[in-house]
Amino acid sequence: MNAENNFTKDYKYLLEVEQTINYFATSLFGQNSVDDILWDIAKNCIGRLGFEDCVIYLTDHTRNVLVQKAAYGPKNPERFEIKSPIEIEIGEGIVGYVALHGTAEIVNNTAFDSRYIVDDELRLSEIAVPIKAGKKVLGVIDSESNIKNFYTPAHLHILETIASLSANKILRVQAEMEAQENKLQLEIARTRVAEMKMLALQAQMNPHFLYNSLSVLQYFIIDNQNDKAANFVVSLSRLLRQVFNVANREKISLQTDIEILNEYLKLEQQRLSDDFIYEICIEQSIDTKVVMVPPMMLQPLIDNALWHGLMGVEGEKKISVSVFVKEKMLHLQVNDNGIGHEYTKDKKNKISKNEKPGWQLLNERLLLLREKYGSESIDMLIEESDENAQKYVGTCITIMLPLIINDELIQH
Repeated sequence: MNAENNFTKDYKYLLEVEQTINYFATSLFGQNSVDDILWDIAKNCIGRLGFEDCVIYLTDHTRNVLVQKAAYGPKNPERFEIKSPIEIEIGEGIVGYVALHGTAEIVNNTAFDSRYIVDDELRLSEIAVPIKAGKKVLGVIDSESNIKNFYTPAHLHILETIASLSANKILRVQAEMEAQENKLQLEIARTRVAEMKMLALQAQMNPHFLYNSLSVLQYFIIDNQNDKAANFVVSLSRLLRQVFNVANREKISLQTDIEILNEYLKLEQQRLSDDFIYEICIEQSIDTKVVMVPPMMLQPLIDNALWHGLMGVEGEKKISVSVFVKEKMLHLQVNDNGIGHEYTKDKKNKISKNEKPGWQLLNERLLLLREKYGSESIDMLIEESDENAQKYVGTCITIMLPLIINDELIQH
């Protein structure tokens, strides 16, 4: 009869052990951070074992200390909170000893163990089990009881199994976090490279713009148009100040960019003796003070309209600049009533690369923006303004940019 009772007790014990370990293995499956794993051990598994107290330590190898990360019992008055958390140097106390040597300890009577350190209150027995990955101790599961000789080999077996399972999960989580951090750092590095390339392209664009302007000034001087030359110098100085103020900035407000564009168009009107008119239309819902854009993206399009689209056109010459939002993308559009894209495209094919740096730089900047924001929607569309026009069909060029408000990207 005694043998039967012992068998029943052993079977019930083994069943409880198996259920506890299975419960832990199942509950651990959904934990996606180290803190989640440690709190799951403390709250769910230790609670199931009937322990009155448990603290989970994590090893900080950089400082050579053990840090309390999760708790069950008096040390845990509130959810996911540790009361008066402490740190223990590796090698100090029972917990520190276990961390140093990587072996579990059961202390049946803490009064006879000089290593014992009182945390929140004095208790009479303690068990400490290392969470190990190979020879490396990741942390320690520690429990204390007010009853002497409370912890049994069965408790040790369960905690060692839980520690082994959690060590594997912690390693996987840490590896995933490290991979994510590496990926993030790589993305940051790529973004920074793209930004530096963008600034370099802008730096190339500014001398090109300046060269064109100085050529016009030279023409006025040679042609003895002194008044025009003087006015042009004033306007050019004002514009250059604005351009140089934004030259080393990745983004500026749409308002600032439009102000620069407006000055540039006025300057071009002086150069061409008011040979064309222009208008700038901005969608009413757009707050130009908070919408951010890369500087001077429209200037090459204006160049194209003036030097190619409208050159040689008879009658009224007009450029329209429109800014609007469509499908959460910012659209910058330049329309002219010139000779049309098909003709200028053929004409441009005869121009050497050195004679059209503005277009090349614009295309490179768009490619970099596409790479930086990972969006194929960042693009440039070239089409005819009026395909039914009898004489001049005109050209409509639209740049699609990411919508950025106060440095925050609006996802499309």
